[in-house]
Amino acid sequence: MRTTNIILFVVSIILISACSRPATQSANSSSARYERNGMVNFSNYSKNVLTVTSEQSAENLSKAIYFAEINALENVLFRGIPGSPSEAPIISDEVAAMKNNKQFLDTFIFETGTKTFVTNSETIVSNKQGGRVFVKQNVSFDLNGIRKYLEKNNIIKGFGL
Repeated sequence: MRTTNIILFVVSIILISACSRPATQSANSSSARYERNGMVNFSNYSKNVLTVTSEQSAENLSKAIYFAEINALENVLFRGIPGSPSEAPIISDEVAAMKNNKQFLDTFIFETGTKTFVTNSETIVSNKQGGRVFVKQNVSFDLNGIRKYLEKNNIIKGFGL
């Protein structure tokens, strides 16, 4: 009888944890779930301002735009943008950076970075399908500002040091 109780307890814990909601990154204190999709393409580069086109979706237009900006920033930081002067990522080892600086990088990506270093953000296309809004967003970043900020906060090392 004791073995049956232990088995039921373990099964119950597994079911409860399997049915619980996955952890989500809040977007402006909402319950929406953001995931980087890599759908970011080079658009333009001029005077240390990199412009990319980012695609994302959410349950409303403002969240879709916000998610597109985050998607663009994460790709610039951790993947680089093929065909652009920023082909190499600013942060070369995402896993190590997130392990050592998770709180700082989460704040930077989801708050500081999009508010401070996005110089322009313009919706090119938006359409609604099945309760979701899909956007294609042109997002421009101050690359020098991002690099200097990350150097100042010891996330990356400066060139020539």
